Amino acid sequence: IEGDMRHVVGASRKPSGRGDPIPAMTLDADDTYWLTLLRGGYANPLNLPRSELIRVGYRLEDETLWRDSWTDVGNPDVELAKKQKLIKGVTEVMVRAMPRLGAKTVDTGPWVDRLPQDSDVRKFGELPMALEITIIIEGRGELKRLFALPKGEGGIGTGTIIGEPP
Repeated sequence: IEGDMRHVVGASRKPSGRGDPIPAMTLDADDTYWLTLLRGGYANPLNLPRSELIRVGYRLEDETLWRDSWTDVGNPDVELAKKQKLIKGVTEVMVRAMPRLGAKTVDTGPWVDRLPQDSDVRKFGELPMALEITIIIEGRGELKRLFALPKGEGGIGTGTIIGEPP
């Protein structure tokens, strides 16, 4: 999770060049994937005709934490995901984000448990200021991590839609 947070990219992606953009990050405890994000850093040493971006999704299934990833970032189909088992014995996952707009401090927030907060596709490339993930592991207790997220630069991270002309 930490590696994905270090390489998170604030840009939305149009699904295979059509339809509405897919947000750079989604957060929804009630969804199959409680967290999805777009990340860079996918090495391409052979200079193959592909992106260095991948989409990553985290899910909890049968007390196992999974990390799924897709090289086609515009088509996050569950059936096409590369699945990676992370931790067994996970009883609960809680995640919340601190939006950039109105953010004060970690103690005062505001914190939200759902992203994106509105349906304005121009904001789908925005990342929150911080993300807090709490994982409860049977027999081990609570593991809590707070991640500061990049604002982005050069347009990336501040509302860019990949696959759409400027």
